[in-house]
Amino acid sequence: MGTPNLHLIKTLRTIEKLILHAMSGKRPKTSDPELALIHDGLLYSYAPPSANGEPRRSLDLNETEFIRVISGAMRELSLQHLPPEVDLSSVRDAVETFKDSYFNKALNSYRTVKDLREAFPYCMSCFQTRALDAAHIVSRGASKRMIDSVDNLMLLYRDCHKFQHDHGLQTFISVYPHLHPRISRAYELFYSGNTED
Repeated sequence: MGTPNLHLIKTLRTIEKLILHAMSGKRPKTSDPELALIHDGLLYSYAPPSANGEPRRSLDLNETEFIRVISGAMRELSLQHLPPEVDLSSVRDAVETFKDSYFNKALNSYRTVKDLREAFPYCMSCFQTRALDAAHIVSRGASKRMIDSVDNLMLLYRDCHKFQHDHGLQTFISVYPHLHPRISRAYELFYSGNTED
């Protein structure tokens, strides 16, 4: 995956403005110095550090790292109380569209569980980087032949894994629609009787 494109950078900037809007109660200007503080805080919290341990600049991030920052920014935005007139649908759509295209390209290229874990050292739903479980899509009891199939696994933060079990796949997909193609593929393989290990 290459460096983030202009669309992704604009999406992050839009989310940062919405966070500042919520915090200050007024629509921010592009020149507001607080935007730089929010940007730096998001990079510090969600971007991996550089080799010398220093926070990285957003332009130094690859697409995988950048989408983690955007997802983190969306998480931070969800904790704010925005005025009801602010419409978040376009920002959510932009983030989900990128996640969808990224996962469709990347997820089908890994053939072993080890490859999957190395390529995705974070939750596939919320991009958290700790407490990761290998979650089964088709349950272990439904298909013994699919238990160890990489096509039947998602790496999920433990809370997301619990959410999947507590609320079911339909609700899980409604919250994380970018994973719909992966979940559908697992069920297609289950019903067709074909799996690749």
